[in-house]
Amino acid sequence: MIVSSIIQMRVGQYEQGLRDMIAYIDKRSPIKNMRLLEIGAYTGESTAIFCQNFKTVVTVDPFLDDYDGSDRVCSEGVPMSAIYSEFCARMSRYNNYELIKKKSDDAIQELMNNPVVHCFDVVYIDGMHQYEQVK
Repeated sequence: MIVSSIIQMRVGQYEQGLRDMIAYIDKRSPIKNMRLLEIGAYTGESTAIFCQNFKTVVTVDPFLDDYDGSDRVCSEGVPMSAIYSEFCARMSRYNNYELIKKKSDDAIQELMNNPVVHCFDVVYIDGMHQYEQVK
């Protein structure tokens, strides 16, 4: 389901910046066997790019309406159920990812309960954009 007012995040320079970051990491250590943790998925644009490059991707997003008042995508009037539908449609072609549909503070507890399974080489944080949350 594509809703016309959903904001595209990974177009032009923003997609290229993500690809440049991936290339930078790959130059230091091959990423084909790396596990990546992504905080914040939105419609899965970056998640799909990560799935094309990394062995496995675990992504965390609660898909809650009005979750982050400082982020315009939470207040643009597009319900998160539509965002989640867009994420599911985009990610339906990938089988190397896991979605944890929780707030990152709650998801970290789940990840810490099984640290051997949830060990990551790269952590990409693009969730709640408030300083205290990112810190």
